[in-house]
Amino acid sequence: MFSDFLNNVYGMLFEPKKTIEKLSEKPEVFQSVLLMIFISFFLSILFFGVGKNIFLFLFFSIWICFSSVVWWMLLAAFYELVANIFVQKSKYKSVLCLLSFCLLPWIFMAPLELLKNAGVCGSFIGIYGELALWIWTGVLMFFSLKKVYELKALRAFLFLILPFIAGVVSLNLFISFIVNIVKIFS
Repeated sequence: MFSDFLNNVYGMLFEPKKTIEKLSEKPEVFQSVLLMIFISFFLSILFFGVGKNIFLFLFFSIWICFSSVVWWMLLAAFYELVANIFVQKSKYKSVLCLLSFCLLPWIFMAPLELLKNAGVCGSFIGIYGELALWIWTGVLMFFSLKKVYELKALRAFLFLILPFIAGVVSLNLFISFIVNIVKIFS
């Protein structure tokens, strides 16, 4: 099982097409949950540091891991909902698995964060390196959604950005609601 996990990690980083095909056919949900928790914990250490108050650090780390897993499941459920409406294919486990493996490039975030503190050149490399990691993750998600739901390129791209569009629209509606409530009671 552990060698399977390492093969999936290596494959997603260096042979993504083959690994995406493998994980879409036989999703490894347990591995993806562990990977999601590991990446969340790793990023909480990176951005918050351990510091002097270990209890506060542990609380925030556990909270970040829990909320990351919840958001990851909700994102996969959103994709599944949209897919059931438009594509009529239910592959929740495959999407869940592939979305977590798509976050693997984020393990390179730590060295890039350290480079940001190394002067102008290091900061330049760190910022553009992090941008490249975001693009790399987006491309992996694009190909994963394209493979799982057997979509053409344009539909896969629209499918990929749909949650972000829905989030912006929802935020706009929420802010409008709050503004109207404030106007009513003022």
